[in-house]
Order: sequence, then C-alpha cells, then structure tokens
Amino acid sequence: MNLSRSIFSNAGAARSVRAFTLVEMIVVIVILGVLAGVTTIRMTNTIGRRGGVAVSRVQNILDALAHRHVASQAPVALVYDASRGELRLDRYEFTSRLGETPSTQREQGRWQRDILAPVVSFERDVFLRAAYLDGRVERGSFRVEASPQSIRPTIEIEIQLGQTVETVSLLPSEMRSMTLSQETDYLRLSPEDLHSTGSGDERW
Repeated sequence: MNLSRSIFSNAGAARSVRAFTLVEMIVVIVILGVLAGVTTIRMTNTIGRRGGVAVSRVQNILDALAHRHVASQAPVALVYDASRGELRLDRYEFTSRLGETPSTQREQGRWQRDILAPVVSFERDVFLRAAYLDGRVERGSFRVEASPQSIRPTIEIEIQLGQTVETVSLLPSEMRSMTLSQETDYLRLSPEDLHSTGSGDERW
C-alpha cells in the first residue's frame, strides 16, 4: 500500500513540472539578441582601435625611413617579414677602422634593426594586405633599400582592417607619410613615364 502511494505521488510530481511559456521564450530570445549585438559592436570597435594603432605605427616607421634617408649617411631599408607579420626598419652600420675608405667600410659593415623605430606587428584581422614600391605590387615579404645617393621609391602600404582598407603612402620628396581610406577617391601614387605617355603625340 505504501509502495503504490509513493508511485502515484511521484507520477503526480512529474505531471506538476511545467514547461516554458511562449512569453518566457520570447524574453530569452530578446536578451540573447541584445547580448549578441553588444558583443558585435565591441568586437568592431576593438578592430577599429587596433587598426588605428597599426596605421599610426606604419606612418611612424615610414616617417622614420624618410628622416633617416635624408639625415643619415648610412643606407636604410624597409623590411616586411610575412611569416612573422612584422614590418621593421633596418640601418646599415659601418665598421670604422683607422685607415679605411668608405668603400671598405661598406664591405665591413652589416645591417642591423633600427632600435629607434619600433617594429609593427600585424594580426589576423589587422594585417598588411599589399605594398606598392614605385607601382610594383608586393604581396609577401619584401625589402626596399634607400641609400643617401639614390632616390627613394614611392612606398604605398595597404592595411586590411576587418572589412575596410587604409593606405599609408610616402612620396620620394616628402618627409611625412599620408593616409588614405578605401572610401576616398584614391589614385595610386605610382610614377608615370611621361616619355611613353607622350610619344604618340606629334608635338612631343
């Protein structure tokens, strides 16, 4: 008799458990939607902030390249290591010994990282998309050297920031770089051969 009562009481308890109502389900879905929207906004802002920092650092390293090229007697090089996702500035350090000429110093010297120009490290969603050196596209690792006796090439670096692209450009005659966004009417700053452009004109 006690056994049958306990069985019936357990069955009654099982029937008394109620499920979620439609209103409760709607409230839960609304809360999840709000949380997803807030998370997406925060992630987007994070990419924007990290992208802004990356663009600023690329500007700084290009500005340092321009100043080293003008003020220093040693060659400088802009180097991008695609395997590490790092953009850095190298300087050629001469080995000065008594009685040596500049040509032998060049042979004795070596390339070293410029410790005054911080390395720019890119990430998965903020990365160096491509570089244009005098109009020639580079999509992997590259190295461009500039010596005091040579003309510095036009350097344009595209940075992917999530769904947008920022371009940092440095002209040979400029000491400061400039930034152009994907939304602006952007004309690539590659040099133009005026002779080939005007060779078809009789007056040329």
